[in-house]
Amino acid sequence: PTSTRAVQMAGQLGFLDAASLTALHAFEPFAKGMMRYSGIKEDRVEHYVDQEELKANVELRDYVAGLGLGREDIQLRVGEGLPINVIMTEVRRQAPQLTVLGTQGLTGFRRALIGSVAEAALGDLPCDVLAVPPKRD
Repeated sequence: PTSTRAVQMAGQLGFLDAASLTALHAFEPFAKGMMRYSGIKEDRVEHYVDQEELKANVELRDYVAGLGLGREDIQLRVGEGLPINVIMTEVRRQAPQLTVLGTQGLTGFRRALIGSVAEAALGDLPCDVLAVPPKRD
């Protein structure tokens, strides 16, 4: 993923050496809205969301372990919601000096249609942002 390239770039620039690190993963339980709309009991909806959060935690843990950073002190955080909202909430909570993220590299109509987390982060986060695009082939 583009986040891997962003972490690699941050490491090459020396931003990971002495820093306190938090790996953040936003997840969206896609069936949540449909379950509620269908009248499924709230406790079953909550159970579904809890299971999705557990999966997101495992995915994040495995992803960070696979980066091979050689650090055991990386804080892992998972948040439910749109990526920019989860990022904003965590930045407000932690007040980091720098947020590192990968971009999708979308342009033109796809970027206008989908939006850009990196663009929103660059404009709205109250800290420095290192936004790393995907490697061009």
